[in-house]
Amino acid sequence: MREYFVMALSFFKILGKKIWHKGAFKAAYIQRLGPGVAFLTQRGAHVSLGYNTCISRHGTVFVGKSGSLTLGNRVYFNVNAYISCQNRVTIGTGCIFGPNVTVIDNNHTFSREKGVCTNVHNCGEIYIGENCWIGANAVILRNTKIGKNCVIGAGCVVRGAIPDGSIVTQDRTLRVREIQ
Repeated sequence: MREYFVMALSFFKILGKKIWHKGAFKAAYIQRLGPGVAFLTQRGAHVSLGYNTCISRHGTVFVGKSGSLTLGNRVYFNVNAYISCQNRVTIGTGCIFGPNVTVIDNNHTFSREKGVCTNVHNCGEIYIGENCWIGANAVILRNTKIGKNCVIGAGCVVRGAIPDGSIVTQDRTLRVREIQ
């Protein structure tokens, strides 16, 4: 019963976005946007959601005015997902994202003289191929291309090109010492 309620609520969220964006928001009507999901889009944003996309509880999706977000069919984001798309993010069919995953195609500009500029971003693109599994707390940064059938391990920070069929982990050494 709860699943039907979530789908009905998602239907109305999607319908509102389609009306607001006048053709720049394309989505199959069967979506699952969980409670507390913030789907924020600026005028001019382009969004395409495949069939049966699921963004679990408390996720945030932001697509800026010149951003283009494309999600394939059956893409699943676990709780607390965060997507920030100022330029282009493309995620292939059948991808699964663990809890607390961040996908962000931009960062603030900064310099030694001026510090951080809050309203100017350096933007890139993110492409994630079909049937990838992105583990909990992973961060996918701008200018990243992940091939199809890849696994990104929990806690990895990824930027750059990852070939098809790869498993990505980061070496972390846990050091335990006696207190002196």
